[in-house]
Amino acid sequence: MPQFGSKRRAFTLIELLVVIAIIAILAAILFPVFAQAREKARTASCLSNMKQVALSWQMYLQDYDEVMVPGFVYDGNHPNNQTQIWWPKLQEPYVKNWQIFHCPSAPDPLAIFGGGPFAWWANQMVYGNVGYNYLGLSIWLDCDVKQTQGVGLASVNKPASTVAFVDSAYEPAPGTNITNANRGFSVVQAPAQYAAILPAPRTCTYYNGTNGGWDWPIATNKRPGSIGWTMDRHSEGMNVGWVDGHAKFMKYQALAAGTNFGPGVTESAVRLTNIDNYLWNDLNATFGQVP
Repeated sequence: MPQFGSKRRAFTLIELLVVIAIIAILAAILFPVFAQAREKARTASCLSNMKQVALSWQMYLQDYDEVMVPGFVYDGNHPNNQTQIWWPKLQEPYVKNWQIFHCPSAPDPLAIFGGGPFAWWANQMVYGNVGYNYLGLSIWLDCDVKQTQGVGLASVNKPASTVAFVDSAYEPAPGTNITNANRGFSVVQAPAQYAAILPAPRTCTYYNGTNGGWDWPIATNKRPGSIGWTMDRHSEGMNVGWVDGHAKFMKYQALAAGTNFGPGVTESAVRLTNIDNYLWNDLNATFGQVP
């Protein structure tokens, strides 16, 4: 007897298009969720790094009679003609892996954490993604190119609510807004101290030729132009290490607490409004510099 094979029914064009549309909709829903999950994991890794940086700093404090690490010191013998040793290099004996200064959410456009002329060692650890609150925890007297001076732990009244370290990114040129595409920098600017110290006769601060502080000159802009070289790369927030050794995630708005910083306030107009809420240590009030 003849055998007849069963007929196979193929998908119609409309059915294929429906399936493709469903897959596209699911992808549109799930891909952002996956991206957010990856960023959450990177944020957690960065927070762990920040905690390790803060703890290594605590060990440095104990070994140096509770005097804080200076932002930089002088080195006249470095083979790369880099005359300043930055604070991460000073903490190196307490750090097992220098990758803790590299945020996993930050790019590395100059191969700082690799090799070449901008490498970590060749530049005495100046370009890490962790910035030090050097204006609140050290003094840079008379623009001495050789060093800043760390202050004693006793000068910090609220260790648990005083910033020591923050995610950082350098503003490369005057008038350009900070983005996460930029390299890091090993210091960040305290909002009120920068505004006061820039014109001060005895104490000094870094800037790029025009800017360096917390700056929001155009009130209608949704974001400030600069936030003192801090970088909110983690879902519009950043990881912060504190003087007492703990670390946590914060928004930049919270880091400006105790000041008048906001839309329309330029970096030179930032002022302390509530010292009890200020998170950066009013160190330079001792020198009469903070209005």
